[in-house]
Amino acid sequence: MRPEFIFTPVTNTTKERDDYFTKMALCLESVREGTIMADGSNLQEELNEEEKSELLGYVIDSLEFEMKPAVKHYSFLDYHQAEDMGSLLKIKLIETIHTYNNPNYLKDKSKRYSISTFVSKKASSAMRDYLSDERNLPVNAIRNLRTISKIISQISAEEQIIPSAVTPEQVMKELEDKSISYKMVVLLMEIYHGAPSIDEMEDSDERLKDTRNCFEKCFHSEMDDKTKKILDDFFDKFSHLELFLAMKGCGVFGEAMRRMEVEEMMHSDYFIELAKNDVQGKKYVTEDYNKVKNVLVEAEERNFKKFSYNKVAKVKHKMLELGKGVLIEDLEGNLETYFLNLWQERTNAKD
Repeated sequence: MRPEFIFTPVTNTTKERDDYFTKMALCLESVREGTIMADGSNLQEELNEEEKSELLGYVIDSLEFEMKPAVKHYSFLDYHQAEDMGSLLKIKLIETIHTYNNPNYLKDKSKRYSISTFVSKKASSAMRDYLSDERNLPVNAIRNLRTISKIISQISAEEQIIPSAVTPEQVMKELEDKSISYKMVVLLMEIYHGAPSIDEMEDSDERLKDTRNCFEKCFHSEMDDKTKKILDDFFDKFSHLELFLAMKGCGVFGEAMRRMEVEEMMHSDYFIELAKNDVQGKKYVTEDYNKVKNVLVEAEERNFKKFSYNKVAKVKHKMLELGKGVLIEDLEGNLETYFLNLWQERTNAKD
């Protein structure tokens, strides 16, 4: 491996590590995307496949120093669960390390973040994915677990009691006006303390029903009229297909659907039906397409694939625009129910 790729710290300070991974993010982007670096090199062309794999593996292994405390932060996981969650975190980092402090992926190009902050953010995402699969909970419920975890730790430290002695009533008091109901707090505290998964509990159907009700109650009691109007005006410009993609990206239809790749999704009957009723999509979804969608001719396949990828990219860009008017974090616990209500309204109006 090239000497310039090797991490050779003088004192192994935070700044040295941040500078190293910032540099390597640009190198890995060049490997992935073929971008031209400051020195004029293109690592996608200059490195062979073995060297590319070796470079990525070396960088990820060098992140071990940040990964261990990021996983350890979730103290309610047992050894085997922590191992599984750590594996998910490693996958997240492999997929995204090239974006670290990379101006091409930053909204504010003047900002720099520590590598530990970057890894912690990815650990949070990995944790949501892990619990979503493990507990079969909605994505927004998993996000709220982080809030509950912080509050339990805070109360435990202030009251000098063990975390298991913290009560739901104490947590609710600290939550104040945040949009998490008492039933949801109880459920998330059981997860925090290592209770069985929902599938293992008695009356699991009733538990899942209560969980869904939590979101509905939170929505009606917490989303103010001003915020709702911003969302109404924003999504009014979305086609039915675009609304579906926005909901998919936010995990409303479940984790499996959120992770579905475009090439898999574009061949589903449901996506094709939505595309057929989209202003741009109907140009690509003809009767001939429906007849031969399992054995598409190359040109038609290519055109529809291009449309599908462009539509997904357009929706992602639009959702970034939403963040300028509303803090997405402030909508956690509300956005899912808003989406479901809006989807129902659109469906009823269409019928």
